[in-house]
Amino acid sequence: MLTESEFEEWSKSQRFSPLQLKMIQSIRNSPPSRRVRGRVGNVVGRYPSKKMGVVIQFESHRNELARIYELEYDPNVLEYYDQPPKIKLQYCCLNGRQIGVLHTPDFFVIRRNSSGWEECKTESELEKLTLKMPNRYQLDSNGNWQCPPGEEFANKWGLHYQVCSDKEINWKKQRNIYFLEDYLSVDLEIPTQNTIEIIKIISKNPGIKLSELISVGINADYIYKLIADQTVYVDLESHSLCSESERVSVFINKETADALTTVINNNTYSPRQFLELTQIGKSGIWDGQIWQVVNVGTKTISLLSESSKIIQLPLNEFKKLIDFQEFKAIDNPWDLTSDISSYLKDASVDDLEEASRRYSIISSYLQGEKADFPKHQKEPSIDGFLLGVWLKKNMVMDI
Repeated sequence: MLTESEFEEWSKSQRFSPLQLKMIQSIRNSPPSRRVRGRVGNVVGRYPSKKMGVVIQFESHRNELARIYELEYDPNVLEYYDQPPKIKLQYCCLNGRQIGVLHTPDFFVIRRNSSGWEECKTESELEKLTLKMPNRYQLDSNGNWQCPPGEEFANKWGLHYQVCSDKEINWKKQRNIYFLEDYLSVDLEIPTQNTIEIIKIISKNPGIKLSELISVGINADYIYKLIADQTVYVDLESHSLCSESERVSVFINKETADALTTVINNNTYSPRQFLELTQIGKSGIWDGQIWQVVNVGTKTISLLSESSKIIQLPLNEFKKLIDFQEFKAIDNPWDLTSDISSYLKDASVDDLEEASRRYSIISSYLQGEKADFPKHQKEPSIDGFLLGVWLKKNMVMDI
């Protein structure tokens, strides 16, 4: 939960008017406007939120509780409040009569760059409601549910109104969060030395597999506790922590994960095949020299020699070198021994976010397309490449 000074800083970044700010503050300072009620097929409950420091109500395990898990583990969500004060929705009913109803949304959510009301419904509920109240619940052109009167009310305040369907829930992520809940509900004290050791290993080996980290001999409960507390970062949406630990990558934070996987997500191979083929920072012996991978595009790969020479090869040619064992990888694929390693390890969260933004601008250039750069800025030489852009080295300083 935000402190008052943090909230003040956030509100300034949103440029709210005094009236908007007063309304949001009234929601933050108000208790839930109603107690949740059980219905047929529903099990109500109360979730002890670590993020908010209070108990959050829910009316459904399969819907609202799942949404609470999403909000609790979303780093962009700063605060969320259940059963905020009622709002008035105005719309035309089936008989053509204009009506106004007082409605209690399920949550009011404050994110880093937005805020607004959210309503949780199952897909089956929404399909029935759109027949009874077609002007209140609708599917947009992209197949997403919306509530036009809710959006109209929110727009007057410069905020958003969102309808969340259970169809959108990532159940693999839900199972991971459910597994981690045990580590949030118990008072597990991790010795300081163990915490330092785990963080040191992850910092030195960004993207280390969870199974490898556990195999080092550290108490697995300590690792899961750090993941649950969000002290270290894993992508909870992609793989099961319990049954797929050999596929779960662990990072010191999300920004580092994003920085190291941006290029991988843009390659033409599947992620698994690609990781087996090459990684940024991977070193190997070829023709009697040590070379290191410094960039991978959709068609080409760039290698840096010991003498700081950079060459570019088509990906299919590089694959042939590996297939014929002409490029022999150095054993530890995460041993980033060059300047690239120090750039990544020394980069702050802001550096990595800025780097990702810059990469999104020049990615088309690196993939062989012509990109538009500011007139005062020279086009980057191919020798500068991705990591130089990411870590404010050599080129494209004014993007």
